[in-house]
Amino acid sequence: MGLESILSEIENTRKQRIDSLRKEYDRKTGEHIISMEKQMNVMRSQSAAKLVEEIKALQAKHATMLEIEEKKIHKERTDSLVSEALLLFEEIASSFYKTKEYKKLLTEMVNIARDLLGKDCKIFSFADDVESLAGTKGIHKMQKSTRFTGGIFASSADGKKELDLTMDTIMNSIRENLIAESLQRIGGK
Repeated sequence: MGLESILSEIENTRKQRIDSLRKEYDRKTGEHIISMEKQMNVMRSQSAAKLVEEIKALQAKHATMLEIEEKKIHKERTDSLVSEALLLFEEIASSFYKTKEYKKLLTEMVNIARDLLGKDCKIFSFADDVESLAGTKGIHKMQKSTRFTGGIFASSADGKKELDLTMDTIMNSIRENLIAESLQRIGGK
């Protein structure tokens, strides 16, 4: 073998070694690129899933806030409507004392009290109503109440039974029923 063939063989071995190194480099680079792409895909999937969860959480929070606001507005409107109904009721109730129907009602109240508690029962009436009951025997004056004045209060002769037909009691009962009916009609609770 001559020097040229040795140099040629060294050159061929060197080229083969370089080709082998290039192939190994390309393979490892390719594997690394594929590994990086896989990691990026996993990260994208995780980010997308996390983003979807965050969006759903924000939507739920927003829906809850809207629901709370809706309930608040409904309650405010309900309260306003009930207040308006009560104002109208009190206006009507205040003017009722001046009517002939009220005077008839007083007489009926006295008759009911005597029917239920006996003819000898004690009947108390507000000073303003004593005039309306002028023809009725045994009426005693009562102090004014805080809100509505009118009606009667009666007790049996022995004091064991009482009948409260004062306008305070009647109007409070009507007022409670009015509130309940108003709330029912407008969908309140």
